[in-house]
Amino acid sequence: MKDKIDMHIHSYVSDGDYTTKKIVELIKESGVKTFSLTDHDTIMGNFEIIEHLDEGMEFITGVEMTAFIEKGELHILGYDIDLNNKELKKELANQDNLARFRVKMLLSYLKEVFEIEFSKEEESALLNKKGNVGRPEVGKLLIKHGYASSVREAFAKYLIEAHNNIKGAIDYLSGEEIIALIKGAGGIPVLAHPIFLQKPIDELDEYIGELKRYGLMGIEVYHSKQSIEYSEKMLEIADKYDLLVSCGSDYHGPSVKPDVFIGKVANNQLEVNNVSLIDYIRSR
Repeated sequence: MKDKIDMHIHSYVSDGDYTTKKIVELIKESGVKTFSLTDHDTIMGNFEIIEHLDEGMEFITGVEMTAFIEKGELHILGYDIDLNNKELKKELANQDNLARFRVKMLLSYLKEVFEIEFSKEEESALLNKKGNVGRPEVGKLLIKHGYASSVREAFAKYLIEAHNNIKGAIDYLSGEEIIALIKGAGGIPVLAHPIFLQKPIDELDEYIGELKRYGLMGIEVYHSKQSIEYSEKMLEIADKYDLLVSCGSDYHGPSVKPDVFIGKVANNQLEVNNVSLIDYIRSR
């Protein structure tokens, strides 16, 4: 069988469970050869993981950035980016500050609405965590104190409501701005997990066409939470707009997404070994 591809993996410098060294070990065990590390709003892990790569591994630099949208989640993946691009590093530093501000607001909401409060030491450790910090880390604290049994339950019971109520008070970038930022860093902007946009297919088709006009270059057609049938619809849209095709497990580790595994997509029914995004990057 051909070597597998996984272009969507998270490490401990965002909301993943494992160090970059451990991620490399897991990738080797999975049979994946071509991969990207796409931590949320940080490229810190990219610098680390390069030090742990084995011969024969094909690593492509990456990042996942969050844009503002009224409903659902709009995430843009950036691939083959220049890690030393000044504008990208400046904006990611700004996003890091905003992420910590968002966590402060989440903690305030939990206290005011749900009467849930953590110790000053715990809050300090959370807000000073290395790399990106967000809702999954707050979820782990909720588990620690018995308010939830899993990160998924923490989101369902507390964090989705909290996020939706503070969302409008936070200065997110737009999809157009993120696409421009990634392209300015020499990268390839790709729409992550389109299913998370929560749009009917006809509306999603139209919206992806709009993102294409802004400079979007690809779609994550194959994702762990997108069925084979949904993936086929995304492939049709990618063909329609002449967009590159990508694939990613969106692996975080057992505490955040216990049913997601490196190298597997479409509810663990598919393994991908050829996508046009990789062909394009190799030809650049």
